[in-house]
Amino acid sequence: MPEYNIDFSEKLIDCAKALKVQGIDTFEAGQAVVYLSDLSCEITMKAFLEKAGKPIKEIKAHSHNLTKLLNEFSWCQVKEDRGDGHLIWGSASAVRRIQVDERYPGLTIGMVLSAEEFGASKYPNEIRYGDHFTDFHPELRLQTAIKLLDWVKTHWDCRYFQDRNQFSMSLGSDASLS
Repeated sequence: MPEYNIDFSEKLIDCAKALKVQGIDTFEAGQAVVYLSDLSCEITMKAFLEKAGKPIKEIKAHSHNLTKLLNEFSWCQVKEDRGDGHLIWGSASAVRRIQVDERYPGLTIGMVLSAEEFGASKYPNEIRYGDHFTDFHPELRLQTAIKLLDWVKTHWDCRYFQDRNQFSMSLGSDASLS
């Protein structure tokens, strides 16, 4: 049985969506949507890393740090269609470039999940406690969680490399042979 449950992550998104439908016009409603969205992202990334083969102890060492968890995707590979139906191994770091919302060109999953590096409140404590926090709009955090979960589900066939040399040599290799 896996340590991290991707279905739980999806339920967190469902809860955040329900709150959004009720309205996020109060601080507490926005706070709840951001917190649930960030928690979903954390669980999604941990589930992906576990599925790829990263040891649980190493995943737990990143605690709740979304940036560090996302950085670990750089050492994972996923099967990608090169355009002709033929699958090859590509870097999972591609998830960073996914656009969060078409209204904000250039706003990517990587930017949102690394927002703490640029002054956003630190998840989880600075989101959970207090009467203010600095972050992207709750709707954008929710969109990030949704897009991340969708990408992970699509790329569930993945692998993690402890040996960085082995990782580089296998990029672009035929995924049907693995």
